[in-house]
Amino acid sequence: MIESNGGTIDIVKELRLRQWARLHYTPSAERSATWHPIVLEEMALRDRELQSAAAVQMVSSFVPLVPAQYHEIHAGHARLTEPNLVKTRQSQNQPV
Repeated sequence: MIESNGGTIDIVKELRLRQWARLHYTPSAERSATWHPIVLEEMALRDRELQSAAAVQMVSSFVPLVPAQYHEIHAGHARLTEPNLVKTRQSQNQPV
């Protein structure tokens, strides 16, 4: 059991409240202060997750550079070779 505002709450109820908060996420400006504290806490946690994801996305964006060198494939390597397949032996009962 978990303490919440002086009272205890069952772990199952807490997990259900957190799941509800994830499924029904609303921006902080639209939240009611009368909602359960666990719901508000989970939505605040989701706010922080979204902010950190946005920061990572900004950092990971890049502009590809134009290649400085061009590589050519030698004519001997340009042709694809046939794959080496292993042939299986036919069964004794099958005619050859």
